[in-house]
Amino acid sequence: MQRIATGQGWPQGVVCLIFGLMLVGAGCSSGPRIATDEGTPEAPVPAAWADVETADLSGRDVTPPVRTGVVTHDVPRQLLESRADDGIVEEVPGYRVQVFSSIDRNEALIMQDAVEEWIEGLDEERRAELGLARSGQQEVARTVFASPYYRVRVGDFRTRAEATTLRGAMERRFPRLLVVPDQVRVTRD
Repeated sequence: MQRIATGQGWPQGVVCLIFGLMLVGAGCSSGPRIATDEGTPEAPVPAAWADVETADLSGRDVTPPVRTGVVTHDVPRQLLESRADDGIVEEVPGYRVQVFSSIDRNEALIMQDAVEEWIEGLDEERRAELGLARSGQQEVARTVFASPYYRVRVGDFRTRAEATTLRGAMERRFPRLLVVPDQVRVTRD
């Protein structure tokens, strides 16, 4: 019994391990820590929810403060006016004017060139009236393939009415025109 009390016969590593565990245990079992600022009293914690529901607020000022002055900030005006997405190009369901449809690809490309030439002959104001002068628009006339046909289509319009206006302007030069639904690329305004 005396050997155990004095630590004789125990490997030195076991004694160190027990001593280390005792130190760690003592360090972890410190009292509760309360972080308060000097001189600031702690708010009492209610014992139950019923204490909160029955609290008397008659002695407290409940009127909101009156703000005077101008608020200054560094938010861009475009965001304040909800125009952050202006100018973004997106694909939406819309309409195009179909000018030509054929099984022959070369015929479709020739017709596309003729349509582009007709559009280039219009002045800027007329293009804008017809909805063909949008900024960022890469191509106005395009040839699309949907087996077995090559189709030449013009414009990117959100509504059928806009496409119908273009169709009316093109009817003299291109006789068989259709307004067709399609996925179009439009710029947000």
